[in-house]
Amino acid sequence: IYQNSQIGLTAFRRNLTYTAIDLARMVQEQPDLCSELLHDVLRLVSEGQLSPLPQQVFLVADHSKFNRPAMVELARIDHLDMLFTDAQPPDPYPALLAEAGVQLVIAGDKP
Repeated sequence: IYQNSQIGLTAFRRNLTYTAIDLARMVQEQPDLCSELLHDVLRLVSEGQLSPLPQQVFLVADHSKFNRPAMVELARIDHLDMLFTDAQPPDPYPALLAEAGVQLVIAGDKP
């Protein structure tokens, strides 16, 4: 947006809408309004009237990441839905993934 670049419009044939809001600027120019809106959202979440949007988390990591601190830093196992990798993970990862309900996809394996 700031670089005035073009976007493809083909997707908008399906009645899509794109709206851009510069929140950083809005917070600077209208801090009281932003504070009020944030408090409203937090209240609605705490009252159960708003809930987080559904999401799926996919992690792609090559086999060299297992048994290294990097794997711990990439994601917590209970936050993952699927793990894509290039080789069978060493024990105990397959059992831990299965226990957490994470689907393991190994490149080249047939479904």
